[in-house]
Amino acid sequence: MDSYKYESTTEDWNDFLYCWQKQTFSKLSTQEELYTEYEKEVFSSQKQMFEPASEEDINQLEQTLGVSLPVSYTDFLSATDGWIQLQLDAEDGLLLDSTNVGYLRDKYPEWYDLWAKQQPGEFTKKYVNDYNEQDPATFPPEFLKDAIAISELVDSGLYLLVPNAKEVGDGWEAWFMSSELPGAARFPNFEYLMKFAYIRSMVDEELNFWIVLESLSELSLSCE
Repeated sequence: MDSYKYESTTEDWNDFLYCWQKQTFSKLSTQEELYTEYEKEVFSSQKQMFEPASEEDINQLEQTLGVSLPVSYTDFLSATDGWIQLQLDAEDGLLLDSTNVGYLRDKYPEWYDLWAKQQPGEFTKKYVNDYNEQDPATFPPEFLKDAIAISELVDSGLYLLVPNAKEVGDGWEAWFMSSELPGAARFPNFEYLMKFAYIRSMVDEELNFWIVLESLSELSLSCE
C-alpha cells in the first residue's frame, strides 16, 4: 500500500502556487532591501509562475526523455511551466521549463560524476516506506543514472525526479540533492518536495530538515 499516494490535481497546484507567490510578494515587501536578481524579478512582476505547459509540451518532453513522467509533476507543469524558487538552496533558482528538463548525466555531467561515484550507502528497504528515518548521506547513487534534473544547479543544490526508486505507487521519488546535507533528501513524490520547499522558503529557512519531513504527511497541497 502506498501511504504517500498522490491525490491532488492541476487545480490544487494552481491554488497552492498562486497563494505561495502572493505570500512571497508580501514577504519581500517587508524587506529593507532586495538582495538577489530573482527577488527583484518576483517583486517587480509579483509572479513566480509562468504560463502553463500544454499537453503537447508535456508529451514532447516525455517523448524526448523516453519515459512517462509522474502525475504529481505533470500536474505541476500544467499549472506552470517553470517556477522561480527563492531559496532553492543557499541561493535562489529556477525550476526548469519543459524544454530544458533533461537527464542529470547530460545536463550536469561533472556533478553527476561526483555523486554517482559515491560508494553505495547502507540503503535498505525500510527507507522506501519510512522517509522519516532516512539519512541523506546514505542515498543510493546507482539511481542517479536515470535521474532527471528539473531545476537549475544552484550553489550546491538541485531538484531531481528519480524513477524506480521505490516499490509502491508509480515508482518515482523526488530528491533534493545538496552538498549542505550532504547527500539526497528523498521525498515520496514531487508534491512532497514542493511542500518541503514552501515550508523552507516561507515558514522557516533554518528549520531542521527532519522536523519538516515529519510534518509533510499532515499537509495538504495548500499554503493557507
